[in-house]
Amino acid sequence: MALVGKRIVVVDDDFELRELVGDLLSRDDFVVFRAENVEIAREILAKEQLDLMVLDLMLPDQDGPMGASC
Repeated sequence: MALVGKRIVVVDDDFELRELVGDLLSRDDFVVFRAENVEIAREILAKEQLDLMVLDLMLPDQDGPMGASC
């Protein structure tokens, strides 16, 4: 399976970590969306067809895989 162009959202409240992971994925030709919280991640999910999520499981506004409601 070709990975070039796959669409990924990185969800992390830590700005530096979110940017680092996003930048590393972008270098490998992934299309990267970044979200600092669950609300923004849900907005992205509603608008974009994604292939993968990289998710911080300890977010201040909601822990776990976004309440398993995504």
